[in-house]
Amino acid sequence: MTMVRQVERNVTAVGSRYVAALVNVMVNTQRHDLVLLDTGMVLIPNTRYRGLSKQRLVKTLRETPPERLATMPGHRFVPYDEIASVTRISAFRLHYNLTLYSGETVQLRIPLSAKQIGKATKTLLGILDHLTARCASVTVPPA
Repeated sequence: MTMVRQVERNVTAVGSRYVAALVNVMVNTQRHDLVLLDTGMVLIPNTRYRGLSKQRLVKTLRETPPERLATMPGHRFVPYDEIASVTRISAFRLHYNLTLYSGETVQLRIPLSAKQIGKATKTLLGILDHLTARCASVTVPPA
């Protein structure tokens, strides 16, 4: 008999690199900036929705190392390794549910009005495709 148990790890953004970012993304019905790192994503509440949001985020990324950005008050780091499954909600819009190993669901919706830093939409779709394939290939043997 094989026992399978989930090992809880404390994954941090230490040593991470910036990849791309999206301004004004909806996360669980609240407006956020989404920063893609090579190890995970940082969700930053965006309460100051206005035309200068992209410039503000670019300035923040230039001045703040990824590990610090991920741990700032109000920010949330979601490591890719903690995502158990990815479900596309809409075939026409970029709308996904990310289910974490903790059981929590993070809803991501990328509106047409979202501003990109780098090739963020293409990068995010590639990451989500990779996570979908990784999650689909993980099987738990029957008890």
